[in-house]
Amino acid sequence: MYLEEQIADLYAKVAEMGQRVDSLQREERWVSVKELAQIMNVAPNTIYIKVRNGDIYASRKFGAPRIPLSQFYKDVAVGDNIKKLDERSSLKERIFAE
Repeated sequence: MYLEEQIADLYAKVAEMGQRVDSLQREERWVSVKELAQIMNVAPNTIYIKVRNGDIYASRKFGAPRIPLSQFYKDVAVGDNIKKLDERSSLKERIFAE
């Protein structure tokens, strides 16, 4: 059973590495307000309002606000409640879901 254990261990490592790669790809993507508005099919002013209200995190390190897309792939905090989102929900649902 030594060979079967090694194969099972390798499959587990491959699955773990795949999850790590997916999370790294999501975390590194930063978009502008206009790009996020195009992705969500809303006006850029709507995104600016959400940023100003604190609903969307944006960094101004590089001048214009940049928004990390990783914040939409984690659990969204709504007030004191944490809302669990499934992977199938769209960015628009993740931001504007009440």
